[in-house]
Amino acid sequence: MEYSTYQTETYFVRQALEGKDVWRSRKGKKLSAERALYLSVLRIVPENPVCVVQIVHGIDERKERYLPLMRYLASRGMAVVLHDLRGHGASLLPEGLAYYGEDALDWLHTDIDAVYASVYRPVPADGKMEIGYGDFPAIDPLPRYLLGFSMGALIAGSYAGTNDDRLAGLMLAGMPHREKFVSFALAWVRFLSLLGGENWRPPLLGRFSFHRYNRIFEKQGESGTFLWLTENRENIEAFRADPLCGAVNTISAYRFLLTLVRDMYRPSSWDMRRRDLPIWLLSGENDPIAGGDRWVLDSEDFLRDMGYTNIENRIFPHCRHEIFLDNNRHLIWQETAECILSVNGAETDRIADAAEADAAEYTSMFEK
Repeated sequence: MEYSTYQTETYFVRQALEGKDVWRSRKGKKLSAERALYLSVLRIVPENPVCVVQIVHGIDERKERYLPLMRYLASRGMAVVLHDLRGHGASLLPEGLAYYGEDALDWLHTDIDAVYASVYRPVPADGKMEIGYGDFPAIDPLPRYLLGFSMGALIAGSYAGTNDDRLAGLMLAGMPHREKFVSFALAWVRFLSLLGGENWRPPLLGRFSFHRYNRIFEKQGESGTFLWLTENRENIEAFRADPLCGAVNTISAYRFLLTLVRDMYRPSSWDMRRRDLPIWLLSGENDPIAGGDRWVLDSEDFLRDMGYTNIENRIFPHCRHEIFLDNNRHLIWQETAECILSVNGAETDRIADAAEADAAEYTSMFEK
């Protein structure tokens, strides 16, 4: 069952960067209006939603691949929103697929916030929304969960590092494990950018970065490309045939990805405003990118060492990297929903208490 009865809305979101509503980068830098990009967004909002789940997809794919998961979560009463990341799907700069821009890291968090804020606004007739910083809710009307997959898990982790108090829960699915030589790889990519520019697409770099994951399965007698994605061959064939998936990555994409891997496992990246934030690590037992039991436990240990106290680690048998599209996907969708719903009542109460405290503080100003 694919739950196709739930109505989907597709629209575009751009950050308004003029006047008082000025968005700033994660480091406080004022963003350039010239680089503002209309991001292609997909959302499903059922009647009387109990929460909002914002999904951040992985590298070299597009948002429509998550429609089955989105529809299932909507069937469980959740509003779901997802956008094509810069350089993916229909969120493209003039340089095309797999080019994120030299300033992609500056837009990392504000893109997420603008898309989230759009959930609470009607879609205009022309399908294009301008979201100002003032449109972001000071207190969330509903609990807000961030679910990142693969590179999207790194992005979600980066967001939570400085904004964990804005979330009701964090899901990191198929998250790349800690890499010993990431700083060296990042220096090498920076050197390559001097040779060919940010839009250069060196094929040998792609072979080293992703094709190596195939070797594990080739040694087991399998053949073909993208074997590391799933055990589900139909999903692999659909990925291969999709002109918006599997593009040859640019230097800007590698620099972006490697910076995220480096920063994810840096203690200085985490402000730790909410140590009891519910965090779930989700991965397939045969996922070479998450790294299997050893490296997933290493990621859990890192977060615990940082001081987070509410972490669950779930490793799914007979699954590779794309757990939401693998053979056991329906069971994984169900577990994903159950994780969220298990804490949602408490998170709803927390929001109500925050709203009550905010109202009390506001009215006290007039009583003095």
